[in-house]
Amino acid sequence: MSVSFKLEDNFADLYSTTSLEELGVDMPRIIRTVEAMNASSHELCPQNLAYQLGIPKALLYQDLEILEYIYKNQESLAGADKLIANLIQKIKFKNRHITRLKNQLKDHSKNSETSFNDGFVQGAAISYQKKPSTTDLAKEVWARGTLYLSIDDELNSATIKSAYRRLVTIFHPDQSAKDTADYLDTLKKAYDLLMSFYS
Repeated sequence: MSVSFKLEDNFADLYSTTSLEELGVDMPRIIRTVEAMNASSHELCPQNLAYQLGIPKALLYQDLEILEYIYKNQESLAGADKLIANLIQKIKFKNRHITRLKNQLKDHSKNSETSFNDGFVQGAAISYQKKPSTTDLAKEVWARGTLYLSIDDELNSATIKSAYRRLVTIFHPDQSAKDTADYLDTLKKAYDLLMSFYS
């Protein structure tokens, strides 16, 4: 027990350090060390590089960019290093794919917003064109009254046809003993007028 306690005390300064920057290790220093190891025929691997730098090897495994640089300069990969090198390549591929998807999403988002705005403007223009002008308002009120349609009713071609047919069946000469030809003509004019506004 006392041995492990002493070991913790001996390496306490390493436990408290969490990054390469705090130990004064940056990419240029790593590059210089790798070049020196290659020149002196030392075998390059994360463990030997960590030893040369005087840092725990676990810190090298925390930075994928550094690991990738080490593996590119290493003569051959085997075991866990080979597996890690493959995983780094897969992570880079996934990151490129995610970046491409984000860009596509931004493009689609811009296009959909533009399409929505264009559609809204076009829809408003069509709606404005279908509404009767103020000079036709009196005619519309007359036609609605003639077909017994309330001013508050939302009109479309089906509603207008239904109201017209209902009245035509009531006032058709075969149904009524009175002369209703003039009234049927008035119904037809009201029907045609509303259909010109709402069809």
